[in-house]
Amino acid sequence: MTMANRFLRLLLAPVRRLHIQLARQSPFLSHLRFLVNAAPTPGVYSTMRDGSAFRDALNLLQPGEKLLPVHIYFDDATPASSLGYKSSAYQMAYFHLTVAALPSHLTAGLRFKYPLTIAHSKDVASFNFTPVYNYIVSEFKKLATIDMEWKGRTYTMRLVLISILGDNKGMHEFSGLSTSFSSGSICRWCPALYHDMHHCLRACTLSLRSKDEYDDVIASGNELMMEHHGIKFSCLLNSLPGFHTTLSSPPDFFHDVLEGVSRKEVHRLQQFLSRRGLSRENLNERLARHDYGRTDDSNRPSALSQPTGTTIGNKANQSWVLIRYLLVIAEDYGDVNSPEWVHFRLFALLVESITKTSYTDVEVDKLEEDIEEWLGSYVTLYGAEEMVSSNGRFKSSITSKHHFLLHYPHHVRTFGPLIHLSTFTYEQMHLAGKAKSYITKCFINLPLTISNTYALVCAERRSRPYLEVTPSK
Repeated sequence: MTMANRFLRLLLAPVRRLHIQLARQSPFLSHLRFLVNAAPTPGVYSTMRDGSAFRDALNLLQPGEKLLPVHIYFDDATPASSLGYKSSAYQMAYFHLTVAALPSHLTAGLRFKYPLTIAHSKDVASFNFTPVYNYIVSEFKKLATIDMEWKGRTYTMRLVLISILGDNKGMHEFSGLSTSFSSGSICRWCPALYHDMHHCLRACTLSLRSKDEYDDVIASGNELMMEHHGIKFSCLLNSLPGFHTTLSSPPDFFHDVLEGVSRKEVHRLQQFLSRRGLSRENLNERLARHDYGRTDDSNRPSALSQPTGTTIGNKANQSWVLIRYLLVIAEDYGDVNSPEWVHFRLFALLVESITKTSYTDVEVDKLEEDIEEWLGSYVTLYGAEEMVSSNGRFKSSITSKHHFLLHYPHHVRTFGPLIHLSTFTYEQMHLAGKAKSYITKCFINLPLTISNTYALVCAERRSRPYLEVTPSK
């Protein structure tokens, strides 16, 4: 069996089944009014409906049609395998689909997230995602519109792919862009190069990638030009109406902030506290004794281990709690006038701004100013000067994830609050597959084993009595 045939046999859950799945779910139909009556609120960004991406998608509708926007989430994960969790031989590529622009209390759970396709990551990479692209494009074209009935009326909903979600490496792979974040073109939203990144500290100096520029580079076929722009191959999903890789891949603060720059920031502050007499062991004792309250106690930070490089490990949800409480826990060893203390306070306030559930135009402008102020403070304290690593390569203290934050205000205006696009909940989708593979110890056709598990899990979710949850006023 060739690799191509092997890959194509492992596709599952056609997108057109979404019609049947949604049509049978009264919880979704009861919130159909959020999509049917979707209208942007001028000057306010509280849901995806208020972003420019949703407004652009509305222009694709024919008379009498309503918009049914969806996201695709892509991630790599390794289920339990006979070779251990670190074995890349059993690494799976997961693709999930979810309905966008629903109320946050519905999108936060797993009920409206559907398995789309799954395969071995090596198979996906070896074919440059081409089988996945062709499969998704063909299914979306077969299911251009969906007829749904609600309260005696029939609504014609047009299915539009609004965005793809995932971590930075996954988004660059899926979009056909370079996956190197330490050389060349490192950003999927602008043509910034790694060597120039430490000079780009203001959002107004960034020129965004454009659809026409991307298409011209692909059409030229010039390998040197494609390498300069960080393009490895064309993403066939660009043929779908309303979708383009340069416009439809929002950032994820889960990976950029909580699993990225926050670890450097905590490490820098821990070094500062250590110089002022609060050792790492004593700080860990304070972290263990502190009362985090009922809301945050389940995510209390773990002990800060000996840092590897310039980061201190903690899970994303633990990092979020640690950022909020660290200044309080170590207050008696801090100095409100010291640059390090002021800098971390700026960062803590910035995290609160990024995770807001609603913005006004003024607040988005303020978010841009806060990001630039924090980044300027980081450069002043820790330097953005050129450095040389141990292997002689250029290295900057400004990482790609620092740079990505400069694009956050633009994406708030495009997609609404970024917290609604977080991959937090999607990470839970891997648990069922990992548990099944661990129990069965079946690795002959692991994608099929996991896909059958997902099918059963989704069927069980749809058959549950639904408890209507409404946000408190």
